Amino acid sequence: MSSSNDDNKYNGDWLLQKAFVGPELTEFPLPTAKKYILKISTTEEGSYNLLIKVGNTIRTSMKVLGKDDDNLFDKIQVKPPMSSRMMPPPELFELESYLTTSLPTFFKMIVSDDGNLIMTGETSELICNRC
Repeated sequence: MSSSNDDNKYNGDWLLQKAFVGPELTEFPLPTAKKYILKISTTEEGSYNLLIKVGNTIRTSMKVLGKDDDNLFDKIQVKPPMSSRMMPPPELFELESYLTTSLPTFFKMIVSDDGNLIMTGETSELICNRC
């Protein structure tokens, strides 16, 4: 049985540090114009809302389904995101497209021993530091 501290380990603000894309997970260049904060909040046990502001605000929800086979990562299901529909500046357009495409493909996540939030899919990964 998990403790409430364990249930809330994902809550809070996470600074997007790195993003990876493709089958070999090559680094996706993040625009340096601003900081990108992923905000995660619990809605009910094992369910979360996610929000990130790039040019537009991108929102989605996520559910923790249990542990993976190695009992390291949490298995997750992320719903397709919604976003405001204004055209972002060109330097932010690719990051927004990456996030709206990648978020629903993530199937596992963990807060690593060094405190990083890692969200992973088949061809994408995000690494964030707690703010």
